[in-house]
Amino acid sequence: MAASDTTAARASREALEAFAARIDPSHLRRDESLAQYTTFRIGGPADLLYHAQSADDLAMAILT
Repeated sequence: MAASDTTAARASREALEAFAARIDPSHLRRDESLAQYTTFRIGGPADLLYHAQSADDLAMAILT
């Protein structure tokens, strides 16, 4: 693995953790399978999945 790959992976993890720290944890799921949300029931685990209660809730999570 190249040094830039390690740096990019670390930056990605740090960005996810920073985002997760800013939003309502009661609506946040980690490593949740995406299969139940797709037509063909396929999909791997999401790093983070936010269950918004409304469009405004989603907007606030994104803009926070």
